[in-house]
Amino acid sequence: MAHYDTAALATGHFNAEHVDILVREAVERGVKRVILQHVYFKIPAMKHDQIKALTALPGVYAELEYCGISPFWAQPGQTLDLMREGIAEVGAEHFILISDGGQRHNPLPADGLRLLAQGFYEKNVTRDELRTMMCVNPADVLRI
Repeated sequence: MAHYDTAALATGHFNAEHVDILVREAVERGVKRVILQHVYFKIPAMKHDQIKALTALPGVYAELEYCGISPFWAQPGQTLDLMREGIAEVGAEHFILISDGGQRHNPLPADGLRLLAQGFYEKNVTRDELRTMMCVNPADVLRI
């Protein structure tokens, strides 16, 4: 990955400790694009300071997903308010918004992303912050 830079490393369902080890080692070895997946989901259930530390590394972004707060798959502890706090504390420039949808019990991916963005907008996330998390940062990861 480091040599060819043709893909981003995604952390999956590792616990927070393993995410930290993996990401730091990957960046040290030259991996240029890393996605901390669904950081507030029950696994890895990361804290704001952990996310802030890892996204301070070059090329590392954290995901915020609709699926974890969906009425059909809501996870204890993961809330829109918690994710909003993360945006305020860590900064929109370090996040990517995704739906993580597609399951038949959840809205279609585009609808899930719209619901997430609308929820954040109602929690005073600015249009510029939403654009950063929905357009600018994903474009950087995809190199487009």
